[in-house]
Amino acid sequence: MIKLTKIIIENFKSIHQIEFEIKKYGSSYTTMFLGVNESGKSNILEAMSFFDPPKEEFNYHDYHNQKDDDESVIDLWFSLDFDNSNFHIKQMKSQIEVGAELLNFEITDLVKNVFLFSDSKEFDYVYNFNISQMTEGLFVKVGTKSVTSSTGNVSNVKAFSISKTSIDDSYELLDIELFKKLFKERIERIIKIYEPSVTFWKPSNDWLISTEDLIKFADSPHLKPALKTFFYLLDMKPRRI
Repeated sequence: MIKLTKIIIENFKSIHQIEFEIKKYGSSYTTMFLGVNESGKSNILEAMSFFDPPKEEFNYHDYHNQKDDDESVIDLWFSLDFDNSNFHIKQMKSQIEVGAELLNFEITDLVKNVFLFSDSKEFDYVYNFNISQMTEGLFVKVGTKSVTSSTGNVSNVKAFSISKTSIDDSYELLDIELFKKLFKERIERIIKIYEPSVTFWKPSNDWLISTEDLIKFADSPHLKPALKTFFYLLDMKPRRI
């Protein structure tokens, strides 16, 4: 898995700029926000919910900081780190047909930048990262191989060969710039698969206990998933109410 380590929010609603780390306390990564009413706690949580940008249209002027007219972009920065980098690197090297065992590297400074420009209607994102401790003096050859999907369709995909020497003119010296050019798309796909998922709950009548018949709710908790989740977070199953 990939864990979230730091968040920077810029030009989002009431927030001009805020930065905070996600730290582990004991065995938990739980982070709590304390503040008076209207201090921006809900806006922080809403900004975090855009970690996986919704596929819908937004009006920039409804979301940017109204006191910051000079800015033209909402920026959300999510710093990420690998729990087990060896596992992910092994998957990233799966496209290397020959010589995968020769190549070692580390992915560092991984940040997901989610943004909305003033002239845009949709949030978008990019991954930024650096490559370090890469094995030097290797050569790479780019080819293709045929793969068959579960439905029987055949397609050609890139395949790579790694060598300690330049066997022929089709091999290039593998430096960091070329590495990122060749493997960036693959690395980003792996990051997308294993990055954290985000759930954002807004205030709703579905959470109001006072309006519920708790006896009926205990018999059919699946009819109120939000309320059911609330009790499970308290480690209380509906039947114990």
